Amino acid sequence: MRILLAKGAVCTLLGIVASASAWAGNVSQKTPTVPKITSVSKITTAEHQTITIKGTGFGTYHAYKGNSRYIQLRDLSKSPVWEAGYSPDGDTVNLIVEKWTNTEIELGGFAGKWGTYNFTLSKGNTERVEVWNWQTGAGPAEAKVKVVAP
Repeated sequence: MRILLAKGAVCTLLGIVASASAWAGNVSQKTPTVPKITSVSKITTAEHQTITIKGTGFGTYHAYKGNSRYIQLRDLSKSPVWEAGYSPDGDTVNLIVEKWTNTEIELGGFAGKWGTYNFTLSKGNTERVEVWNWQTGAGPAEAKVKVVAP
């Protein structure tokens, strides 16, 4: 009697494993959406301004003022270069994020140490905008924009 129960248990166990394996084979694994920037509005020399970044795959988040791991604006023309909004580098110039959707990020300008230590923008400077997906960390998407007068 014990042998029959053991054989039955093994058959039942094998049946469960086989069913689970068949089900798992039908589940597709999604690759994280890599963000893509399709356009960036003008960036001016002003501290407070509206900068609109359009594209896909940004993820979603609420409005905030500060830094994060998911967006960076870097002035490539200043020496030394400086950046805003990127927490891994301990940026002291923060971003004012008014809106963050999967297809659009709207900034209200800069905060924090803006205006100190030459942390300003000048006409003709090149700004590199980088965005990572807020939920997955995929990215970055990158775009370069020339700064214009307000």
